[in-house]
Amino acid sequence: MLQVSGTWDLQDIHHHPSPLMKLYIFFLLLVWVFGLVKLVKTWIVVPPFGKRLIEKGDLTLRALEKATLSLALWSKATLLVSATFLMTTLADVSDRLMAEKAVGSFTILIITRDFAQALAFGLWSVLFLYVIRWHILHRISCLRM
Repeated sequence: MLQVSGTWDLQDIHHHPSPLMKLYIFFLLLVWVFGLVKLVKTWIVVPPFGKRLIEKGDLTLRALEKATLSLALWSKATLLVSATFLMTTLADVSDRLMAEKAVGSFTILIITRDFAQALAFGLWSVLFLYVIRWHILHRISCLRM
């Protein structure tokens, strides 16, 4: 009889995201779409590479200022949703781990990796909105000159 011994490659073990994680990822996807829409609308109002002269009207400035305020609110909402998601998930995982009464280091590593990924997703989304907001504020300062 042929016996084959093997080892588990722990990095190849995949688990499916929870419904809460799917909802969180959907929210972050909406944040990215919202940011892109704001960026494209800004480029329509004020072209990014100065191909045509733009009249410095109050409507243009008001539209850009409104976009920056909206992006700031979405950034704050993204931070709040990310923190709420992480805390809710942490509480749920803690309850399950206490019920098991035996926790291995591999379980802790998986949980840590999942939290790090979720936090990174949220922070990348906030950074994306911040860069767009910074770009629009720069466009406003150029129009005011």
